Amino acid sequence: MAVSTAINTSGATIQFGTVSASVFTAGNIKIAGSATMDGQLEISSAAATAILASVLAVTSTSTVSITANNAIQAAGSVVIGGSGGIAPATSGSLSAGGGMLVKDEANGTNWFLHVHGDRLHLYNGSTELVFVATVDTIATASNALACSGNSNTATLASTVVVTSNATNADYQILFGSSNSLYSSNNVTMNPSTGTITTTNVVGRGGTISGFSRVYNAVWNDYADYITLEGPIPVIPGRVYVYDGHLHKMASSYAEMGVLGICSDTYSFIAGHKDNEHQIPIAVSGFVLAYVDRVYPSGTPLTSAPDGGLTEMSLETKMKYPERLLATFYKEEINKTWYGIEVNGRHWVKVC
Repeated sequence: MAVSTAINTSGATIQFGTVSASVFTAGNIKIAGSATMDGQLEISSAAATAILASVLAVTSTSTVSITANNAIQAAGSVVIGGSGGIAPATSGSLSAGGGMLVKDEANGTNWFLHVHGDRLHLYNGSTELVFVATVDTIATASNALACSGNSNTATLASTVVVTSNATNADYQILFGSSNSLYSSNNVTMNPSTGTITTTNVVGRGGTISGFSRVYNAVWNDYADYITLEGPIPVIPGRVYVYDGHLHKMASSYAEMGVLGICSDTYSFIAGHKDNEHQIPIAVSGFVLAYVDRVYPSGTPLTSAPDGGLTEMSLETKMKYPERLLATFYKEEINKTWYGIEVNGRHWVKVC
């Protein structure tokens, strides 16, 4: 079988290929460079009135590939698919307008790249990404970024619509850090009740106001931080006094200058100061305290020589009513209370 290289001309079309058994088969155009100069394909035309530009047209009913070992650089614009300057009518349609197919090296997805309405578009056959211009702002809500709730998913919207929601359910509250947006199950809001649920609220010198009620604290008493002259043993449940010069643990019965009971069961506390030695003293409510024995409920108590509490006699109560610290409430039989070691203490009501 004879095979020969042939050039087939038909009007203005020149085809390069091979002839076998009188059958012409279109072939490739290969341009090889020398050791000192790369191969070049140059297409030029005379400056005739009817010719606007030189054209290289490759027509095929199957896939056509153009390969090069070195980078391809164009002196003018490169248009793939459609006619130059005409925006694609359908995203991803090579026949509708100019664009380029590029492949994602990470997952192999093919994207169609084109420009429409001063926007850069990427289309993969089902999803279209539109890259906004720098003139777009959040204030005008033009092409604003609308998140769908998945941190890995974001879509572009032409407008932002804020809808009232009064659903009786807990929703996460969004918060920002640097350029990122986050949410947490530990901070939620119920739109129906206006309830914000969180673990801790830490103030920075501001004011909490306007609440009709603050309720359902798990723990008991209200306490004040008392500033000390220096470090001393701070033992919850013991009685502390002030002798006019120093704060210390009580060491006598119905001692003068008694302040109150050191608390570790408070639900509210005031007066904390950074970088100072302080002790929390219960000023109202119920507190776990060291009592020398279990008394009937309502028994008046004052300081004992060991820094605990003991029954206050009627005479002492009449002569020194200011030294009445608490009344006995009830015995605590558990070893722990909400994670606090009881250590043999019992409940007293602060007076």
